[in-house]
Amino acid sequence: MTNSNNNNNKSNNTDHNLPMLKKKAQQGHLPSIMELAAIYDVGRGLPVDRVQAARWYLSAAKLGSPLAQFNIADMYYYGDGVPTDKSQAAHWYEEAAKQGHLESQKCLSDMYYYGDGVPVDKAMSDMWAKKVAEKIGYYPPVENQRGLDDRGEQLGDWDNDDSDDANANDPLKTKEQSLQEDLGPKFDPSKAVNLLKKAAAKGNGVAQSCLGYMFLTGQCVPADPVEALVWLQKAAEQGYGGARFTIGTMYYTGQGAPVDKSKAVEWYKSAAQVGDCDAQFNLGLMYLSGDGVEENKVLAFKFFWQAAENSHYGAQFNLGMMYDSGHDGVPVDKVEAAFWLKKAAQGGIPGQDLTPGVVFDLDCEASVDQIKSTRWFRKASLANSPFLNLNLKSKYDRGDGLDEEIFLEMSQILAEAEKGSSVAQFMLANLFFEGQGVPEDKAMAAKLFEKAAESGHVLSQFNLANMYLYGQGVEEDQQKAVEWFTKAANQGNVFAQHSLGCIYYVGYNGELDRQQSAWWFEKAAQLGHSGAQFYLASMYHQGDGVEPDMPKAVNWYLKSAEQGDERAQLSLGLLHYTGRAGQVNWLEAAKWFEKAAILGVVEAQYNIALMYRNGQAITRDQTKAIYWFEKAADGGHTGAMAAMALFYQHGDGVPMDKAKALELNTKAAEKGNVLAQFNLAGMFSTGDGTTKDKVTAAKWYEKASVLGYPEAQYNLGVMLVKGDGIPCDLERGIKWLYLSAEQGFAKAITVLKMIK
Repeated sequence: MTNSNNNNNKSNNTDHNLPMLKKKAQQGHLPSIMELAAIYDVGRGLPVDRVQAARWYLSAAKLGSPLAQFNIADMYYYGDGVPTDKSQAAHWYEEAAKQGHLESQKCLSDMYYYGDGVPVDKAMSDMWAKKVAEKIGYYPPVENQRGLDDRGEQLGDWDNDDSDDANANDPLKTKEQSLQEDLGPKFDPSKAVNLLKKAAAKGNGVAQSCLGYMFLTGQCVPADPVEALVWLQKAAEQGYGGARFTIGTMYYTGQGAPVDKSKAVEWYKSAAQVGDCDAQFNLGLMYLSGDGVEENKVLAFKFFWQAAENSHYGAQFNLGMMYDSGHDGVPVDKVEAAFWLKKAAQGGIPGQDLTPGVVFDLDCEASVDQIKSTRWFRKASLANSPFLNLNLKSKYDRGDGLDEEIFLEMSQILAEAEKGSSVAQFMLANLFFEGQGVPEDKAMAAKLFEKAAESGHVLSQFNLANMYLYGQGVEEDQQKAVEWFTKAANQGNVFAQHSLGCIYYVGYNGELDRQQSAWWFEKAAQLGHSGAQFYLASMYHQGDGVEPDMPKAVNWYLKSAEQGDERAQLSLGLLHYTGRAGQVNWLEAAKWFEKAAILGVVEAQYNIALMYRNGQAITRDQTKAIYWFEKAADGGHTGAMAAMALFYQHGDGVPMDKAKALELNTKAAEKGNVLAQFNLAGMFSTGDGTTKDKVTAAKWYEKASVLGYPEAQYNLGVMLVKGDGIPCDLERGIKWLYLSAEQGFAKAITVLKMIK
């Protein structure tokens, strides 16, 4: 994570880099145009100049940036840096909305609803509102005299009154109609908000998202950014990408939260992990220009690619430009450039003039079909699964005419392969490996990969190495696998470098070589491979193959965690919690535990639950504690099961349910959880939620006692001394009392004095 000093230095040097930035912007380089617009927009290193900001946002908007389109639309709408022109605002909102830009879709929906700069068109308003709903799970509320109109929220059970029962027998009455009847002919915002709050309090993520958005924008409620953030965070915890993206944008723009680019990046990454293409695109722009993060073209490429695959036209354009010109870690690839620029152009972004006559490795003009057929086999290098991700797009899926198309394309590929084209050999090998259009033949695939690999084709080297490693189409041969991984790794293939790190770590030809493992992990880590960064961090942490170096361990854990590696996030949380990262920092621990918890790490869910329950560096919040305890319990964490059992046993924060408490305690106790064993013994001892059974109680007290639980030792000791429901055994009873007393348990000490 970039520190504030680095950010300040970057800002101070803006004027020094301005001539170069302007030159690149004038040449049509989109990231430079966006950077220049942002400089004038917020006054980063220069005085704020809204006219210049509008000029450059307009240039970027014409090149297809949805963020620029949204910004210039806002400027036309409010007359900010340009004359007020709502028709132009509507035009640019629509351009951004077509690319899936959430806020533009919302603005456009409102403009059509009110006839604000465009003719009133309820159908268009509804269409754009539904686009928003598809992404974030709810229809955006529109403030008007008729309430929610036909956009009734679909949030499941709103409350526990009998209105639903009354409507249940009327098959013609929709949830929306029922809600409208609840609201009455005159809109009552407070009632709508109360209904949402009831649903949100029950944990309904859609309602939580809706409330957050309403409080952020001041729709139907007074604007309250703090309240907005509370509800959006609750929705974000449940995996709502739209909520995570909105929080990121709040920190990025300073709307409702202090400007904090590092927090914006964290939230954008969280949204990107659940497939939010706007977050992926924004991360691409930020890494491309070093906006709030250290400039990293490889990561920019990664996020643009993710967004482009999710049909984000702006990302497709940027990806095409990166392939066309090449960047650090991104090779020039005219086939990929042509493909993505054509995709962007089909989505309405100008760019056709950049791609005519593109020539690729087969020395012929690349038609759209040829580009597509080539791309089937290039995608593998961008994913961590070279073979399994070669899925054919819609019209190329098996079915109508596919065999004929593949036959024609294969004849071209085969001809070029026979001439010695490594690209064609690679393509053909993939066809045989997957059985696409030809019978699956792994042995033939291996031969073709080997031919291409011998010509230096890096992906063929990597794929061939995997085939030798796993014995696919060839006899398993670790030595040959390592040879080909090494050739690919020496050409900079990050996945081959990571594979070598793993092979040397677990043992090459039966011998461990942790130093060699660390060397390759570091190579891959330097190129941004999050898994390699995690393993390297672990090695520095444990002194495994390298000298122990906690600062280096923390650094690599951080880099990996910032890319969303949940193992690294958990490790950082533990290091900060225990102080092994330098000093105890519970706030930082809570941050990383929660991030890992959101990604499903059970131990992190339990840890953040404990911190919310105990109020360690974060506000005590029993609702959040129960939420995360329940998640961890569902994941099999016995400590969380025991905690939830106590909540159910006493009706603390949840409805009292003794049977559920007994069930959870039993599950956890049988798996060896000492607290559950102790609590289960107590339930049987007193008949709380079950039949009183002193023998069973003594059995569970003894299990907990063996594990060293002092109160269980005391209770078992007393039962044995008294013969309470079990045979009296003074000697064994005193033994357990002594063991309890040795741990400082006051009651045991007192009883022993009385016995003496």
